[in-house]
Amino acid sequence: MIVDYSDPLGADLSCVDDLDPGMAEVSGVAMMGEAAHRRVNTPRGAVIDDPNYGIDVFDFLNAEATPAEVAQVPGLIDQEQLKDQRIQSSETTFDTTVTPNTLTTLLATAAGPFTLTQPVSAITAAILAGGT
Repeated sequence: MIVDYSDPLGADLSCVDDLDPGMAEVSGVAMMGEAAHRRVNTPRGAVIDDPNYGIDVFDFLNAEATPAEVAQVPGLIDQEQLKDQRIQSSETTFDTTVTPNTLTTLLATAAGPFTLTQPVSAITAAILAGGT
């Protein structure tokens, strides 16, 4: 991948759930996709210097959540994504009519919009969160 250091969003080391072992760098939409993914896969309080960072939405959804709690998930994701100053808007939908259930978040940045789509099931949530 070519890293664009002039990208208005910046550049960073690639890190989906953990740093890339080759210390690869990313920029633009790829970097923002990784950042958006981490925001919804990091338990609140897990980042030492930012105790309000993250929401582990997959653990929440895999718990025995009530329908009312599940209905709140898109709003919780949008609130979390908007904490990133590079995100101008966030609109999340949760489709429970497909298997696996799917979270789709449309995010807008200074570099343009992009969509983050994440499947949610007991197995994929464990994989996305780095479990087994």
